[in-house]
Amino acid sequence: MRWWTAHSDRGASNVRRILEWYDRRIVNVNVNIIAAGLLALIPTAIVAHLAETVFLVRHWAAITIITFITDAVSDVAVYYLLHWIANHMPRDTPRLVRSVAYGGMSFVKDATLVQFERACLSPLLYIIALGGQFFLKRWGLDLVWATIIGFASAILVTRILHTIWMYRAEVRARDAELARLRVAGNVNDPYNPASPAVFSLVASPGCSTTNPGSAPASSTDAPSNSGARSASPSSAGTLSSPDGDAGARPG
Repeated sequence: MRWWTAHSDRGASNVRRILEWYDRRIVNVNVNIIAAGLLALIPTAIVAHLAETVFLVRHWAAITIITFITDAVSDVAVYYLLHWIANHMPRDTPRLVRSVAYGGMSFVKDATLVQFERACLSPLLYIIALGGQFFLKRWGLDLVWATIIGFASAILVTRILHTIWMYRAEVRARDAELARLRVAGNVNDPYNPASPAVFSLVASPGCSTTNPGSAPASSTDAPSNSGARSASPSSAGTLSSPDGDAGARPG
């Protein structure tokens, strides 16, 4: 019984860790796009097979057009659903990570922006996918497998490029937010809900949330009547309290 309990606890911990990672937009966008692309392969492969065997479509250009239209419609529809579930669906537990670059967008704007970014990469996607399908078919591979291999390869290449794009957007937004907080003089404020500690991003090397010109504080530097916050044992437990009563600032 103890073994079963320990095994269940480890399983629950792993599930929570996976969900924490999935809450990150840069992660769930990639996961959802890959999932949508793979799920779209099902109707795409079926339609391509029916076009060749039932409707007797033999010309490669006609098969390419049919494949393109089927994949595009299926992929976009599935992605919108997955993006809403991951980033905008109301739920009881709050999302643990806030995207700085995209967090304030509505569902339609957010998901459509992802589709715009994908559209910029789509020429490369379909060159690899349809080109791979065409050449693999010419080399004697079955059309269904040629379609699957071509599109899977295209998804892999474009996911790498899209990840770099989103990461750079997040870093630029984070740096702009840090600069705004530095100008406001509250970048190190533990009580500020907009503090960089609230949003979790992959920090770039050498990035610090401290004021560049600030010097280490000492006991002789603290003014007597400035209302400076202290870290006394009696008030240490109130620093992370989210409400105004329990988390009152020490005077």
